[in-house]
Amino acid sequence: MFKERRRAPRAPGEGVKVKIYAEDRKPYLEEGLLCDISTRGLCFSSSNIFNFEEKLILEFILWQKYKFLILGKVIRVKKEDGFYYYGFEFIHIEPIEEIRLRKYVHTSLGKKIKYIL
Repeated sequence: MFKERRRAPRAPGEGVKVKIYAEDRKPYLEEGLLCDISTRGLCFSSSNIFNFEEKLILEFILWQKYKFLILGKVIRVKKEDGFYYYGFEFIHIEPIEEIRLRKYVHTSLGKKIKYIL
């Protein structure tokens, strides 16, 4: 039986658009779609090619009111149907953003969740 290895539960991205920037926020590189998200990372899709361990800044809005600007790095790449799917681990996230992400994940999954520490 498959055992989940993720340290934090993930909620669906629900078609949220993601703006992708280089690490220094210049230049704007591409727009992608959020596939799923947790308090430690996310998965997004894009037609653009990014390298393994490449640092990027992702900008997106959840619940049409909370704007996130998160520095992270690509930790997984998968090509499927002409798109690239990227596992993205957060390097830096502000405490208020983490609280909002936790609330988003819990609300989206509709249940209490126990985190592995």
